[in-house]
Amino acid sequence: MKKILAALLVVALGVAAVFFLIKTRVPAKPAVAQEKTWTVTTQNTQLQNLPPLLRLYAKIEAPRTANLSASINADVLEIPVREGDTVAKGAVLGRLEQTEINLTLQQRAADIAEIEAAIEGEKQRYANNLSARPSEQKLLKLARNAAERAQRLQKQQVASDSVVDEALQAVERQTLTLSARELQIANYPSTLEQLQARLKRAKAQRDLAQLDVQHSLITAPFNGIVAKVQIAVGERARVGTPLFSLYDTQALEARAQIPERYLGIVSGALQQPAGLQASATAKGQNIALRLDRFAGAVQANSGGTDALFQITEGAEVLRLGLFLAVRLQLPIETQVVAVPYEAIYGSDSLYLLVEGRMQKIRIERLGEYENAAGNLLALVRGSELQAGKQMVITHLPNAMPGLKVQAVTP
Repeated sequence: MKKILAALLVVALGVAAVFFLIKTRVPAKPAVAQEKTWTVTTQNTQLQNLPPLLRLYAKIEAPRTANLSASINADVLEIPVREGDTVAKGAVLGRLEQTEINLTLQQRAADIAEIEAAIEGEKQRYANNLSARPSEQKLLKLARNAAERAQRLQKQQVASDSVVDEALQAVERQTLTLSARELQIANYPSTLEQLQARLKRAKAQRDLAQLDVQHSLITAPFNGIVAKVQIAVGERARVGTPLFSLYDTQALEARAQIPERYLGIVSGALQQPAGLQASATAKGQNIALRLDRFAGAVQANSGGTDALFQITEGAEVLRLGLFLAVRLQLPIETQVVAVPYEAIYGSDSLYLLVEGRMQKIRIERLGEYENAAGNLLALVRGSELQAGKQMVITHLPNAMPGLKVQAVTP
């Protein structure tokens, strides 16, 4: 019994202690949430008149490209150039066998000699016909006189019928002879014209054979670079067989696509006398370009129009198909601001620092700008961008209007 009473006493004392502690506890103060302040870097808004820089990716093209093919059937004897070689106008690219061509040329020369001999013989026959015609006419007259005498004697019964017949036959034979000579004289101009036409044709064929001799030597039509060598020594070249391809290094162009939103600015500047200048770098050398014209057709599903640039400096280091990062200088824009790219959110927003909080504003991107240090900045314009305003140039992943921030010295 004593043990039970002791246990009950202990429990009672515990309950009394707990009750006492509850009654005498100090009330806890509620926790107050504190707003976090983000540290950012700011930049003073400075309105300026600056030329935007438009970065493009261009491909080198060669509108003046020569694809040389064989004009004769011949074996390839020599190819002194290789792909990628720079050649001057008139430089020998390849030589073809000339044996067959020379034989053809000899045949054409023989044809000409034969026709010239025929013309000379025709001229001599014509001269002979002219000189013989009076004699033929006299012989005809004598034959007719003899026939008349025979007919008179026949009437006088002095000459027989056979004598008269022979005299008349002589007249007919002489008449035919004279007619044949007259026909030859009359046909002389047309006969001579035919022979001269044959002579012209033979000379033309000879000239073609001489051209074939020249075509056996393949030369460069202009200063350029050998793009392809499509045949080897010992191969048989036939008419139309591709041999070489080369392009003119002085006529290289760069093709780049102008985005749709810049077409108006670029088109307007293209009409100005100064035009638009651009620059690039290739193999450590500066390349100067000038916008020349727009392409004649727009590619399907494209976001702009192709523009063609002339290479005004540095073309000697360029190669066909090379890609260039081109910097196109656009006309000067007024009242614009150059800001770091990290200050821009999306494509058309940035934040100002107003009374310790971020305020979102809309902007219009005009292109890029390269400052004196060589850094590329975004060139923007906005109605709320005013001189002296503080722009937040630190890019915050959680940026939102009203976010509390604190500026540090930029």
